[in-house]
Amino acid sequence: MRLTIAASPDYLRKAGTPQTPQNLEAHCCLNYRLPTAGSLYRWTFERNGQTTTMDVPLVSVLEDWRPMLPPNYLYYAGRRNPPPALRVFIDAIKADLNG
Repeated sequence: MRLTIAASPDYLRKAGTPQTPQNLEAHCCLNYRLPTAGSLYRWTFERNGQTTTMDVPLVSVLEDWRPMLPPNYLYYAGRRNPPPALRVFIDAIKADLNG
């Protein structure tokens, strides 16, 4: 599965279309914070076997207005007696979500 880097047509008309990841430094970009690490997602781009990573600085705004995300769900067969490895995984996820 590949991630998509997207922009509105209107934005691209006004700001131009980036041709390389480095061009993003001159653009208005959105990013997200990883809930597990508390850090911003580090963009990694790859083409023809070459990889480049970029940090896009952001400042958090509207802290009091942040929406709650819907909960995550884990579906698995045999809910009554999951294998021990799956039980450990489920317990770890629950502990992480409950803080």
